[in-house]
Amino acid sequence: MTDTYGWETNTPDEADARFYLVGGGIAAMAAAAFMIRDGDVIGREIMTEVLGHLQFDSDSQAILKNAICIPCMMPFITSQFMPREEGDRPQVVPAGYKNLAFIGQYCELPNDVVFTVEYSIRTAQWAVSSLLGLKRKPPKVYKGATDPRVLFKAFKALHDMDA
Repeated sequence: MTDTYGWETNTPDEADARFYLVGGGIAAMAAAAFMIRDGDVIGREIMTEVLGHLQFDSDSQAILKNAICIPCMMPFITSQFMPREEGDRPQVVPAGYKNLAFIGQYCELPNDVVFTVEYSIRTAQWAVSSLLGLKRKPPKVYKGATDPRVLFKAFKALHDMDA
C-alpha cells in the first residue's frame, strides 16, 4: 500500500483546503489486517484498513464519519508494479534481432525502476544505441541505495540528527 497526502485544494474554486489522501494497493485480493471483508470492498473498509496501518486507533471513528473514500481500479497503472520474474517482459532488443526494439514501460531494463520518465527515455536510448551499433550507451542508473554517503544522510535524517 502506498499513500500520498496533502492539504492543497484540488480545484481553484474550492474555498478551503481539505486534507486528502491518494492511496494505491497492489494486492487487492490479499487478506486485510484491520477489516473483515466479503468480496468487493467499499470505501469505508479501505479507510478502516488505512487508518489501522497508520495507527489512528483512537481517532478512526471520527475520521471515518467525515471521510469520503472512492475506490477505483486502475489496472494499467498498477500492472507496472506487480511482482514479475525474468522473462515476463521482453528485452529492449530481444536476442537475435537486428531491426526490432521495445521501448517504454513494458520492456525489461536491468537495474532500473519502471514508472519514471527516465525509464522510458533509457529504453529508447538503449534501443537506438544497440540497433545502430553505437559505442555510446545510455548513462548508468544511479544506485543511491548502495552509496554510503546517501545511507548516512538518510540515517541522520531518520534519527533527527543535525546534518
